[in-house]
Amino acid sequence: ACNLSCPQKIKAIHLEYIQNGARLIRTNTFAANTMFFDTPKAVAQVVKAGWQIAADAVKEAGREVFIAADIGPVDDPQVLGSEQVLKEYFAICDAFLACGAEIFALETQTEFAYAREVASYLKKQKDVFVSVTFSVDQNGYTRSGVGMEKLIRQAHPKNAPGAFVRLGRSLIINQMYLCSISLPKQRVVLSDRGSNSYTLSVPKDLLKVYKRKIADTFASFGKE
Repeated sequence: ACNLSCPQKIKAIHLEYIQNGARLIRTNTFAANTMFFDTPKAVAQVVKAGWQIAADAVKEAGREVFIAADIGPVDDPQVLGSEQVLKEYFAICDAFLACGAEIFALETQTEFAYAREVASYLKKQKDVFVSVTFSVDQNGYTRSGVGMEKLIRQAHPKNAPGAFVRLGRSLIINQMYLCSISLPKQRVVLSDRGSNSYTLSVPKDLLKVYKRKIADTFASFGKE
């Protein structure tokens, strides 16, 4: 474990990120679990060392930089069983909480159920910020076989207006970035209201349906 054997090298990497403008760094703990270490005690040692290295880097840089407790995926339930998987997640969280962590990054997750349970556990212990990211292959599925659309549906509250909309069979857009729709030019423009914008070509029949859905949504708001 580099956190234990060569902490200065890890700190140097953190410092390089900070010196290049990073306002948040993640601990070098993505693989800190029993898939890679023999015992929970060894995992806790790596977690604590990873946190201390990041904290030392921030102190040395002398800048206001946030530290995220980085947690990668724990082995799937076919190997450990779902109860043991959650138990290990919670133990990792406890080790970070003992260090004073207030930001958690659950990375490259494969199941929404685990992410929800871990986030709920953390919130019960302390008022922390939890970020969750998932990894999907070129076909839109996680290593556990969960589809991207299912992940989005599970993450979004029931009965809430959807942030994502599907046009046709393969196009999913985030409506938060919707800038304009042009039927004559058959295109949708997405923008972050900054310097980035993207133009998508969409068949006219799909755009007509989409515009009708938008109009119906606003009409329903007016009746409330």
